[in-house]
Amino acid sequence: MLGSLMDEMVLEIVRLASGEFVIRRSGEEEALMTLNLSQVVQDNLLENTEELARRMLVAGAHMMSDLVNDEEPGIDTDDVSQDDMIRPSTIH
Repeated sequence: MLGSLMDEMVLEIVRLASGEFVIRRSGEEEALMTLNLSQVVQDNLLENTEELARRMLVAGAHMMSDLVNDEEPGIDTDDVSQDDMIRPSTIH
């Protein structure tokens, strides 16, 4: 359901006054995803900070849509609850 909604909605990426980047439905305040880059990253990237944020959020939106639509080969979302799909995990 979320995947089909994402295919039909217009999304926008916005930098908030707090410095966080969000992706949200156009015209809405609620963020679908939030990205907070450390000051060290921002200092090193200078004018490329917004491009990094855009690429990361777009990749995240595509992945979320693929997972919800079960388009990723080898991922069986029938055995995974919504909470498990959203819960962050540690990658080593």
